[in-house]
Amino acid sequence: MPSKVKPNRHGRTGIITTGYRAEFTQFTNEVEPRQIEPEEVRQRAAKKPSFTAEGTVLYGILKSLTLTRSRIATQEQRAADRRLPKGARLIPLDEARKAFGNNVMPGEEEDKVKTRFRNAFISLSKGGVAFYHGVEETGFHVWLPELAADD
Repeated sequence: MPSKVKPNRHGRTGIITTGYRAEFTQFTNEVEPRQIEPEEVRQRAAKKPSFTAEGTVLYGILKSLTLTRSRIATQEQRAADRRLPKGARLIPLDEARKAFGNNVMPGEEEDKVKTRFRNAFISLSKGGVAFYHGVEETGFHVWLPELAADD
């Protein structure tokens, strides 16, 4: 007759580290190495911005305009706005608004386009992916920090 195993109530206690291999449903004596993400990457992943539907469309339009219609910020523009990094690509605000209107609301009144553009842009700026830049002397622009050119 098999013997009954009794708990060892008076034995040593401690922490045992084990590994687990899911593909074999097996515990092991060695911990499986895993890649640890840097804290910055984890924080960015946790802060995934959410945009309005029109904000998402505007983001795509701004990315396209950054590649086709933008200009690198001048020293004067960078001096006027310290947020502009070297290599920031600026899109004229009027061109961005016009492209948004043509894509989202063709033939609509300019005032309605401005209002919806502003609302869409607010969702992008709250997410930290798009910003305004502007002073009378250098004009009004929008820019995406992630697409700043590396100089």
